[in-house]
Amino acid sequence: MHTARHVRSGPAFLAVALIVLAAATAAGAARAEQPAGGRLLPVIERISGPVLVTIMEAEGYAVSLDEDADVVWKIEGLRTLIQVDPDGDSLLFRAAFGDGNATLERVNAWNGTKRFSRSFLDDEGDPVLELDLDLTGGVTLERLTDYLLTCRMSYLRWFVEVVQ
Repeated sequence: MHTARHVRSGPAFLAVALIVLAAATAAGAARAEQPAGGRLLPVIERISGPVLVTIMEAEGYAVSLDEDADVVWKIEGLRTLIQVDPDGDSLLFRAAFGDGNATLERVNAWNGTKRFSRSFLDDEGDPVLELDLDLTGGVTLERLTDYLLTCRMSYLRWFVEVVQ
């Protein structure tokens, strides 16, 4: 069962937003914008693995950094990765399985019915799921946390529809 909390408003969201804004601004990777409706929103233009881990932990996800500075994310006890581009301007969620019942037909069915992810069989015939987030031009913290939710939901559905 998913135990992540979604802190899109209130004191917890504000605390995470301030941490992200401070860390990213210090690195020249964020700015703040105030939409016509009101509150100041951090806009993230680049991100690092440690900042992403902080955001994900605040959302309640089980994450850590590996030796390559990729974010290791345990979803329902299974290992997935989020790779941060060396320039910090994009993220790649990636999950792969060395076993299961994936077929080209199931992968094609996935790709034909899903908009925000892609799946393929790698060189060894193992199924892979990927989702990208481009930070060029900036994204809000809310958009980043929505991307994480989309990754999680896509992964769980992909595991059932393609892998099992």
